Amino acid sequence: MKKLFACLLSAVFFVMLAPTVHAADAAAAKQPSTERVISHADLKKVLAQPDGTVILDLRRNADYDKDTVTMPASRRFDPDKIAEWSGALPKEKEILVFCAHGRTISDASVNYLTKNGYKARLVAGGFDTWKDAGGATVPKSQ
Repeated sequence: MKKLFACLLSAVFFVMLAPTVHAADAAAAKQPSTERVISHADLKKVLAQPDGTVILDLRRNADYDKDTVTMPASRRFDPDKIAEWSGALPKEKEILVFCAHGRTISDASVNYLTKNGYKARLVAGGFDTWKDAGGATVPKSQ
């Protein structure tokens, strides 16, 4: 009974906290870009001229599979296999990564890539915030 109560309490807390987290993601996306994070405003400029940048869709498989769109010019990779595919990335280009929410997966991926000599940044707020803000999307290629 105590476990059931604890689970219910956790679920209620999560539901109450979710809008706050999403609002924080949206606010972060409007902040100026940093060495580690690219803002939506700067990302729009990159998408207008993506030649010097590699954009990686690193959403977890479940998040990627349930969506029908991705970011223009992005390449899809499984974040769990970063050690396998990252060696083929160009070290002379900036690499922008996004996951669903711009936290766990993006942060870990940027850490891994920068540690291995890449110029990598994460998209503020992740793909969900990008879409919610009206950012450009394209249908996923099958």
